[in-house]
Amino acid sequence: MASFALFYKAYFKSRNTNIETEATTIMKSVESISKLMVLEGQFTETYTYHEQSKVFFDLIPLEKKALVILNAKVLIGYDLKKMVVFIDKENKKLVIEKLPEEDVNIIPDLKFYDIQASTFTSFTKDDINKVQADAKSKIEQQIEQSTLKIQARQRLLENLNSLVQISNAIGWKVEDKTNTLKEWIPKI
Repeated sequence: MASFALFYKAYFKSRNTNIETEATTIMKSVESISKLMVLEGQFTETYTYHEQSKVFFDLIPLEKKALVILNAKVLIGYDLKKMVVFIDKENKKLVIEKLPEEDVNIIPDLKFYDIQASTFTSFTKDDINKVQADAKSKIEQQIEQSTLKIQARQRLLENLNSLVQISNAIGWKVEDKTNTLKEWIPKI
């Protein structure tokens, strides 16, 4: 028995494993942006994927299961290029015509745990892509149900309040044609 244990250890445990990887990274594009990130949220979701079907006259069950932990960073900001502002130098006035809508950016990090498949099935890349899309969709639903967008809008208005204060300090006026800032900034 001892000789079998030594043989097992020598043969199976001491095998050298050679793993080779290769990667090529290509920069796809570079874009100049003017975005103001005002809020960052962290979400964690436990997602259970279960697919069940039967083949061969409903005699052979096919089953796939996976437990997925999704950690997502959510960034909410505003593209300032979409903000329409005019400068009236003669009257020393800054006119805000349009405020941008929020941009929501979800950065998902999925970790697959406890992947199970029956004898005749396996997880395909399409299954993994479906799980990723479903998990991201659930995070998007959570964002809609939360107050993150309201908090982000408040942060935008707080930042614009700073712009109004600076303008007033140098003798300029701010005119808000969106009627959004008047609620938040009484000096307009």
